[in-house]
Amino acid sequence: MKYRPTVSILLAILETIHSSKGANISRISTRANISHARLRVKLDEMESAGLVARANSPREGARFFTLTDKGRQALFTLRELTSFLSSLGLLPQDEI
Repeated sequence: MKYRPTVSILLAILETIHSSKGANISRISTRANISHARLRVKLDEMESAGLVARANSPREGARFFTLTDKGRQALFTLRELTSFLSSLGLLPQDEI
């Protein structure tokens, strides 16, 4: 299995939630290419850090997440960071 930098994983999660204006675990897992188990851990960490929030689910019982203001700022910052790292050759373009 190919190693993915944490910054790429976090960016993929934030991008998925942002582009969907909120998403459940299955959608995030599929679009960010991360296992459900690993995603749950990351989402719990991101929720504790104030980047994402649980929202009322359109479907009863589903865990649904939205970005907080801090999460939107983190998304903007990670986009800039990954672009900068890629321009230096420190993060391959296919890792973004």
